Parts: sequence; structure tokens; C-alpha cells
Amino acid sequence: MIYIPSKERWRLLNRSVNDWHALGQEVTAVIEPQYRKVMKEWYHCQADRVLYLPRNDRGIAFARQQVLLHAKDHNFKSIIMADDDQMLTIQEEGSIKRLFKLAERRDVVGIGTYRSLMGLYLGGTEMNEAGQNGMEGLFLHRGSIGYQIFAVNVKNALRSGGFDPRLGAIEDAELCRNGMNVLGLPWYIYTGVKRTNLLSKDGDDAEGGINALPIARYVMYWQSHHIIYKRWPEYISEPLPTATVDAKKRYRMAWKKMWNDYIGTSWPPEDIQTIRVGDWRNK
Repeated sequence: MIYIPSKERWRLLNRSVNDWHALGQEVTAVIEPQYRKVMKEWYHCQADRVLYLPRNDRGIAFARQQVLLHAKDHNFKSIIMADDDQMLTIQEEGSIKRLFKLAERRDVVGIGTYRSLMGLYLGGTEMNEAGQNGMEGLFLHRGSIGYQIFAVNVKNALRSGGFDPRLGAIEDAELCRNGMNVLGLPWYIYTGVKRTNLLSKDGDDAEGGINALPIARYVMYWQSHHIIYKRWPEYISEPLPTATVDAKKRYRMAWKKMWNDYIGTSWPPEDIQTIRVGDWRNK
């Protein structure tokens, strides 16, 4: 099942849903209850089903946690969470089905999807070479990028603590950190698919989403930074004392230090491909 949280981006949501349908996937749109009337009376949503959240304006982490709970109630072992402005192209036939299956492994919390832009940060790694050349593989990943479309092991994500609903940002990286801390498991990147952006070049369909929440985006980022800094002062940079538009620039994460403390494989992890459960340990 593909879950797509969306807020006031109706045209973009339908485009995303239709693209997922073209890949043979069922989609659940995740919508706030304040839009129930809109959905029923004039907006013809193409999604197979709609999950209405219990509360309005609680942000993306709240929505993602509700998705995990919904997936658990429906006995899904693995799911894919996708932003409404992102889509996948497949490298090989059946790659999305294999992504779901890989996420069921007991040594998985989450698996991000490859994007060509990763070459700017991870160029020269085995993972980037595979992604650039259309070669399917599952690689360990430090956790810094790869969250806009990702597969989740529902049981392990909940065992790790799930998504903290207080976080208006950085909630995906926090799930990655908690997976390392609670279960001793890394994040992964799958190169059997490529992630692409659905937003138009002029950005006229970029309204809505996090920008439609009643709290400014930079304030949510600043608040989230403070929360995770209190948890991880040895890994997270100190946030600004007051919220400013530059709040996001202050956030830094010492992924290598955390990786060495909790996972312990060689660095960079993107050079480690995994084929069987746990075969990456001690590499």
C-alpha cells in the first residue's frame, strides 16, 4: 500500500495518485478531517481510499504516525510513504514489489529510494554507482537523505517508537536515529527505483502542504531542532535560542559519529550492499 499525506494540494495529489496507479499500486490518501466536505462534494479524489486523520493541523509527523497505526491495524507488514510531489520510475520490472518485500526483512526499519541528486553528496560510493547505472541493489545509508519516498517495516518502525507527533520537521531522520538506538538497525537506500519531482518548474503547484499549516515553517523547524537536540546533544548541533528564518541552516547531524557508536560497520556505509538479513554486520 502507498500512503500519501497531502494538504491543500488537490491537483498535485491526483497526479501523484494516477502515476502510482500506472505502476499498478493501490493508494491511500491521508487527509485532515477539515477537508472531508471538500473531498466529498467537489474534489474527486482518484485514490483507492482515504484515511482521515483524527485532528487538524498537527503536521507531517502526526500524519505519518497515524499511517503506521492504520497499517498495523490492517496487518500490513510493509508500506511505502510518499510525498505528494514525488514519484518513482522503475529501473527493472517488479522493482516496487521487491522494495515492499525487502522492507519486510527483520533487519529493516526503513528504506529510502535513490535519486540522481544523491551523487552530489555520495558520489564515488557503490550505492551511487548502482543508482546512476540503473543497477538494482540495497545499500546501507547513514540516514541523511532519502526520505521523500521510503518503504517502512511497520512492526520495526513502531518498535523504534514511530514518528514523534511533536515534530513538525526532521521527523524522518528521527525515526532513523531511533532505529539505530532502539534496534541497532541502519537505514537503507534501494537503487531499483529512481525518485523524481512532480512539481512544475514555475512552482505554481507548490502551494499548500507544510506551508498551509498555521505555524510558520521555520518555527516548526526550530521547535523540532530543540526537541531532538535535548535527546541527542552529542550528535545534533545546538539550535538558535530564538526562531528565525535561518533556523534550518543551524541544524547539523554527526551521522558518522552516531553510525560508529550504534552500527559499527566501515565508512561510508553506502559502499556496503546487503543481500541477506544481517549480512552487513561486522563489514
